[in-house]
Parts: sequence; C-alpha cells; structure tokens
Amino acid sequence: MEELSGTLREIFSLLYFEEGEKTSTELGEALRMRGVNVDTRTVRYHLTSLEKEGLLKKNGRKGALLTQKGVEVARRILLQERFGAPSLEVERLLCEATIDPTQGKGNAIVNMVLLPEKHLSQALELLSHLAGSSLIISPLLDILSSGTRLWHTEVPFGSRGLLCLSSRNYDVLFRRAGIFCESSATGLFQIREGAPEGFVELLSASGSTLSPGELLIRGRYTSVYEAATRGTGYVTTGIKIFPAFLYNQARHVVDLLERIGISGVVSMGSTLPSEYAPVVSARNRGICLVHGGANYVAPLVEKGLTEELSIASGLYPLENMAPPETFLRR
Repeated sequence: MEELSGTLREIFSLLYFEEGEKTSTELGEALRMRGVNVDTRTVRYHLTSLEKEGLLKKNGRKGALLTQKGVEVARRILLQERFGAPSLEVERLLCEATIDPTQGKGNAIVNMVLLPEKHLSQALELLSHLAGSSLIISPLLDILSSGTRLWHTEVPFGSRGLLCLSSRNYDVLFRRAGIFCESSATGLFQIREGAPEGFVELLSASGSTLSPGELLIRGRYTSVYEAATRGTGYVTTGIKIFPAFLYNQARHVVDLLERIGISGVVSMGSTLPSEYAPVVSARNRGICLVHGGANYVAPLVEKGLTEELSIASGLYPLENMAPPETFLRR
C-alpha cells in the first residue's frame, strides 16, 4: 500500500481505536477535533477508496468499519501508537469496562482464542480439567459463533471464538477504587509439586505491541495443563504495582473479586521484594502478583488445537459467561 496521507492515517486511527461502525459525518467531526479540517464529501471519498481495496465494509446508514484486512493494515501503520504499555488499545478497554464485582455483571475485558469447530468438544473437555485450578483467574467462558465480531476480530466460517476473563480486570477495579495500578511485567512462573516457585523469565510490558503473556503462550513456553493436572509446570503471571499506602484498598478490591469467583492472585505485599527492584521503580511500591487470564486457554495452544490467541481482545458481558460444564451439557 502506498504511503498514506495524514487524513487517511487519521481515518484509520479512528476506525481502529473506536468500536463499531462510524458514519462519514461522525468521522468528519472526529477529524476536526483532531485538527484535520476536511468536509464530509472528502471523508466519503476516502471511505469509498478503502472499500474498493477491501479494507473496510459499509453497513448501510450505520457507517463503516474495518475488515480483517483493514485491521492488519491499521496495525502496521499505527505501530508507534500501539507500542508500549498501556497502549491506546488497552487504555480504551480499561476506561470502558463496566464490570461490577458486587453484582457479578457488566462488560469485562476478555481474551479470545479462535478454534476450528471440530475441536470444540475436545477444547471444552480440556478446559473443564482446569475449571477448579488456582492457576486461572476464573472458570467462566463463552463461545462465539461464526460471523460474530468482537471489536477487531470476526470469527471466521467453520470456527468458534472462546472467551475467558483477562487479568486486566484487576486494573479496571483498582483504578475505579482510586488506586493507580501499573501492569509492569509478565513472566514465566514455575509451579513445582503444586506450590509456587517463582519467576524464571520476565518480559516488560513497555517494550511490545503484543501482550507478554500472549508471546509466552504462542511461543509454547508454558505448560499450564501439566501444572494444573500434575502439579508441575510453567504458567504466565503478571506483576502489578501500586502505591504502598493504598495496600488496604487494593486488598479490598481483590476480596471483592474473590466473592464472585475471580481469584488469580498469587501474593500481595505493601513493599516491593528486592528481586523485583530491577523491573520496576522500587520506591514506595506495593505489589500484586496475578496469574494471567489466558492461562485458562493456554492448553488449547499447548495441545495444538489452535494458534489464534488474542489477549485483551475486547469487552464482553460477564453475566453471559458460564463454566465449561454448562456448555458440555448442551
């Protein structure tokens, strides 16, 4: 694709970071707010050109949205905007999530794997073995049918989308409680004979456009299924830090989530252990180690059932999710 004009780049940015269709009028107003003064006719011209290239599709008067091909192009040209943590993608999800731990409902941040439909029953059987494990944050999941779209991802024909909860929901509720929380790193965490041993590898969240947990799982570094069923293996775990003087408030957030069955915390402390000092600023920081939400679906990658994993891929109603046994009985 040829080098994009400033206007076209901004249109890509608006369509990529916003969910759902956008009309030419809405895009024109958003462009003017960004200091790009173009009329609606010019916006329509650009949308028509992008549609001809297969980069977006129009949905009548509702507006236009990027196709999967368009999403791939957007990720390439918006690389710098997506770099680092929190990226604009994650920031949007953190701001718009409405999960309510007192009611057990609201839009939560979810991870998704795309799975060939023929593997669905086997996948649910695998996940049922992990449903009671302390290595996952929740046994809740849901299944999207072919043609369903979750933010940038459309479930292709012949596939299903399996959703599970992201550990980023801890960040959502920390923020809502007035606690500045930073997910500073994710690592490969060793479990031996059912007990936590500690990190063997760490990846900074600030140096990638992909989640470190996603990289570890896709790279086949994890052995979550073995850790959950035999007691020894490697899982993903995140390091979240917060002001030390807010430890009691942070503990309250964790307790609220545990009441609705979301419990992935390995340990918490009001001071930062010395071994993590090189990873984060050690001054007056509390720490929370949380198992990665994608540990739940990691066995599907480990067993070769799928390669398509996306962490923090969108928002989904918590009340629509259920344990795997619910789907196995259907």
